[in-house]
Amino acid sequence: MIKITYRLAANRQFVLAKEPVLAGGWRREKLSSGFTLSWDNNLKVLISENKDVCLLGHSWSVVEEDNDVTKVLTMSRDEILNEEKTWAGRYLLIIGNEIFLDASGLLGVFYDKEIIASSLALIFAIKGREVVLPKIEHGIPLDYVPGEYTECEGVKRLLPSQVLNYTTGTTTSRELLPDRDFPQLSDDQRTELFAKYLVTGLRNIRREFPDCKLWLALTGGRDSRITLAALAESGLTYRAFTLQHQGIDSGDVNIPPLLAERLGVKHCYIPRDKKNFSRKRHDDYRRFNAGMDVDEDGLFYAYGQYNSLIDNDQPIVILRSNLFAAVVFYYAPFFNKGQTLTAEKLRRAFPTLRFSKQYYHSICEWFKMTEEYGKNMWMDLLNTFYRDMRGGCWLSSIEQSFDIYQNITSVQTINSRVYLSLLMGYDAGERLVKKHQERIVSTICPRIADIPYGENASTAGLSKTAKIIRKLRHLPQGIHRRLRTRLRLITLFGITALVK
Repeated sequence: MIKITYRLAANRQFVLAKEPVLAGGWRREKLSSGFTLSWDNNLKVLISENKDVCLLGHSWSVVEEDNDVTKVLTMSRDEILNEEKTWAGRYLLIIGNEIFLDASGLLGVFYDKEIIASSLALIFAIKGREVVLPKIEHGIPLDYVPGEYTECEGVKRLLPSQVLNYTTGTTTSRELLPDRDFPQLSDDQRTELFAKYLVTGLRNIRREFPDCKLWLALTGGRDSRITLAALAESGLTYRAFTLQHQGIDSGDVNIPPLLAERLGVKHCYIPRDKKNFSRKRHDDYRRFNAGMDVDEDGLFYAYGQYNSLIDNDQPIVILRSNLFAAVVFYYAPFFNKGQTLTAEKLRRAFPTLRFSKQYYHSICEWFKMTEEYGKNMWMDLLNTFYRDMRGGCWLSSIEQSFDIYQNITSVQTINSRVYLSLLMGYDAGERLVKKHQERIVSTICPRIADIPYGENASTAGLSKTAKIIRKLRHLPQGIHRRLRTRLRLITLFGITALVK
């Protein structure tokens, strides 16, 4: 029997092992593989009658306004995976002795030869070890632990491009974009189909969380505006909010209320009050996800900003839109145009990789794995890197951290193979400058298409000369940021940071 004494690490988590977990509020079931699945009662779990198929977490269809995903419990392996292609959500599937992640691996999996769990902090606790926090800091790329590597010796992280045989601890490949139904669509057809499916998915989110209030995290950019447009079309009741943070710009402050007013939606701006900061909450958050990423979400928790959205303890769902970046060559600005992605070029671009041999080795192992697995259909190496690393590592850690909340569930609205396959089908040059996203907004909700986007709002109407002067004014701030980064690197990795 496995005992868990660190309760904070257990909320909404699961453990799969040969021995059951003994913890208050946990359930357990022995599977056909001989392993026992143990899970916190706050985690949604469905298990087939034969104990050979398990669905953990929340999932819903994006192609049909029907949220009955339980039918997969009676299907064969291939039928289940074909059905799962049409889902969105944060979930994982256990089929026989294999584990399949959702489209971006947002319900994380950590494993060794004996234990599989959704939380690295939980594995630390089970093994009786103190949590070892990685040497990473927000604002210094990469500010998350990349690849399969973890600070817990012998324990790896499962990536979206992998399938885990949990009885042997070995992995095989899985295509990130397996759907072959969309290649011949015109841009107009692609946009209309994406809009239709996004609205369908949002309505099914309402069905999946019938007792929760919906809140949209709204910025001045394109990503959340697409979700806002689809919500306006869906007929659902929702509210929008914007959280203040240290790096927030004028576009993210000024544009969201304009969008909300245009659509008649309530919007609130939640400031960050220094008096509300809690060091304990800050430390609890880092221990909960074993420090696998360092981001503003940790500070949002420390300042209690999300909690201000809750009224009378009614649970809420926060709709977030981070995954649109999965198809826009997110890491392209770090490299010269046309450069081939390599581990060495990543090491030169990202300070964390220059000063951590372990993280750099993890990146090198990823390149070997990718070469062995082969390329995913339609996926260039840069966007494959995004899905595995920034999706399966950075964003997965953030989403797992939301499990620390009792009444808040985070939902990434487009974490679906269907959505990402459709988006990947747009012209690469158009995706790079996000023109396809503006087309989607104009198609779904023309009423908000004319409002400037965040990065353009503060310079709208200025001449070229005025824009250049504005950039020059910000030059000293850029120099200050670079100096501050060097000082942080010295703190993290020692004086050798100066010579790089």
